[in-house]
Amino acid sequence: MKIRYRLSFLLFSILCLNADGQDFNASVIAGINASRTRELGVNFNKLGMSVGLAASRQLATDFFGEIQVLYNQKGQLNQPDSAGIIHGNLSLEYAEMALRFGYAFSSMMRAGIGASYGKLIRNSEIIDGVHYKYGPDQINRTDISLQIFVLYRLFERFTGEFIYIHQINMLRNIWDFESNSTVGIRVSYTFLGGK
Repeated sequence: MKIRYRLSFLLFSILCLNADGQDFNASVIAGINASRTRELGVNFNKLGMSVGLAASRQLATDFFGEIQVLYNQKGQLNQPDSAGIIHGNLSLEYAEMALRFGYAFSSMMRAGIGASYGKLIRNSEIIDGVHYKYGPDQINRTDISLQIFVLYRLFERFTGEFIYIHQINMLRNIWDFESNSTVGIRVSYTFLGGK
């Protein structure tokens, strides 16, 4: 795990050092996630944060590629019962690396698709007031996800993003139907490269 993230940091650093004008950007990202596990009747109601760095480069006219290194919080918050007791509150924290490709529809709006690989840093679940932490035999330590995103330029160096992320591998090793879906709103600030 450490080697993957060291390599991604090295790649990010090389991209930053090789910035050459308007076709390269480096950004800092911050946002809010709302996530759920794939269960009947469960909404996107587990809130978490998303922070990280991105390096993007123009690949061809109107096409771009991007690498992101992120800390993401995901999970599940079940609805309270008639007595107001919440019977399930799953918290998951990931270190993630994403590779994304997109198309610029205009100078203001871009959209694209991507894939991410996440490594679980920490997990906990509260069930009926009892705290649990799960080992690798119960919670999958990796999150492999696909994503769709839309970017909109807010100001000269600020960009807003709406993103949908869906985990394609199983979340729990003991239940074969459960995976995680996340919607997010993020804002990025371009601190290096083109505007």
